[in-house]
Amino acid sequence: MIGEMPAGPRLWILSLVLLLPAIAAPIPVLTVCEVLRDPGRYHHTTVIVVGALHDADGGSWLNQNCGPALSSISLTWSEHEFAPPPKLPKRFHWDQSLIRQKLDEVKTTTHLQPKEEWLAVFGRLETKPSGSPGFTNRAPARLIAPDNGYLSLKE
Repeated sequence: MIGEMPAGPRLWILSLVLLLPAIAAPIPVLTVCEVLRDPGRYHHTTVIVVGALHDADGGSWLNQNCGPALSSISLTWSEHEFAPPPKLPKRFHWDQSLIRQKLDEVKTTTHLQPKEEWLAVFGRLETKPSGSPGFTNRAPARLIAPDNGYLSLKE
């Protein structure tokens, strides 16, 4: 069928097919609370999550106060324990406007503690299936992020 088409339409169709992978769906930008309200929705999905970064001896956490208690997502930068993190897409740019909007939402419930900073993190979200190892009660989800998958957000 395509072989019977004139060259012009064939080139147009070939160009469209080659461009389709570059026309990807936008990466969801979420707050910690949005992720934890419906964790199954984003399980094994590449997302950007905005929250307060807290580093401790037990690891790194992205926090937001989502109600009676602080809610956290564990951050994993290592490729050794899990499948490799997603790579930033070619020509990737942080949607500063949307990230600032999400940060404003986080700031309505959460205040930085000493040594914390606001952060947006790009990575693959994994949520806690019941009875699965590697998750704690403090962090019902983890974000597997590449080394270059974060954006520090200044006040």
